[in-house]
Amino acid sequence: MIFVPGYVISTDDLPIPIYEGSKTVVYRGIREEDKQPVIVLENSG
Repeated sequence: MIFVPGYVISTDDLPIPIYEGSKTVVYRGIREEDKQPVIVLENSG
């Protein structure tokens, strides 16, 4: 599970990537402060 303080990155408590590459996973999320949509990148390399 992805956890980033101040952001919600989940759909029904299950983060669903919008892109999965060999070293990068991309998620949609919401910034809690102002409820704006964000993109979160997770690098594994």
